Amino acid sequence: MCYILFEFSEFGKSNKNNKKIRNFMFDRVIRFSGNDMPPLINQFNLTHKILFIPESPNYPGVDFLIWDSENKELSGFQITIGGIKNHRKRVDSFMAGNLKKKWKNLCKINEDKFFFCLVIPDNAVEEITNDGYDNLYIPFSNIRFQFPALTPLAE
Repeated sequence: MCYILFEFSEFGKSNKNNKKIRNFMFDRVIRFSGNDMPPLINQFNLTHKILFIPESPNYPGVDFLIWDSENKELSGFQITIGGIKNHRKRVDSFMAGNLKKKWKNLCKINEDKFFFCLVIPDNAVEEITNDGYDNLYIPFSNIRFQFPALTPLAE
């Protein structure tokens, strides 16, 4: 088991109320290169909580994915330091493209079990709540204790 804890107090939802969310303790971390699915994906075990980290700086739409085996949910995360408009094209291409379908098929989940979440500076919260999209987001202030380098960006 990997003792990497990813913890935050809540997802914000631009068109709905915030909801509390659980912590993630990963059983495995899978790093992979390229802009498609990880190689040797037959080693993927649906009963493990897994952090997927694409190492390609041009991986379409997400910076990392979390498979939550307990709730059978897959979440893709895009981190942005600037405004969300800078990432909209990459996000839209992932959400509408074949890659999202491949991830859903891998995890054997339907659309309602796949989530996309932006990790954003606190000053971008207003932008995301007014952008017309129904986005999940995590402000930097919710994760700054795990990632101290984000503290100046969260204030």
